[in-house]
Amino acid sequence: MVVIGAALALGGIGVADDKEATCPVSGHKFAITDKTVSLTVNGQKEAFCCGDCPTAFVKDPAKYVKGDMYCPVMTGNKVDVSKSPRVAVNDNLFVVCCGGCPSQITHNLAKYVKETKDPVSGQAFKVSDNAPQSSYKGVLYVFASDASKKTFDADPNKYSNKLLSKAG
Repeated sequence: MVVIGAALALGGIGVADDKEATCPVSGHKFAITDKTVSLTVNGQKEAFCCGDCPTAFVKDPAKYVKGDMYCPVMTGNKVDVSKSPRVAVNDNLFVVCCGGCPSQITHNLAKYVKETKDPVSGQAFKVSDNAPQSSYKGVLYVFASDASKKTFDADPNKYSNKLLSKAG
């Protein structure tokens, strides 16, 4: 099972429509570019002002969470940022309310991850429940093709999401 024990969540912080965001770690407003580091948390894209901020966020998410976060599986249940389990899929994080929810996400990927980027090609694709998959350092990776999975499996460290791998 691809579950990482610590909690990660955001509430009330996000990417604005006008391509400007407020970093959840530093509190600075910044312009979003194609080089902006971001993660998708419970379906909401979150952007960071620099490369150091996501690392700080992943180390101590409870420090940066504002407001309530609800489980994407049991949608009426609040998650406890300091205790809730989470699931990592490519660059998506899901904070869930209990130990039963992670398998719901990993067994019904297309329901929870509509679109993501292939970790090898970087190409965005729509996720299907039968998409090729590999697990590496606590992160479930989903691929656009069998060829991408084969390339990843040959050298997973080259293509893995280092930020999420450190979170475990």
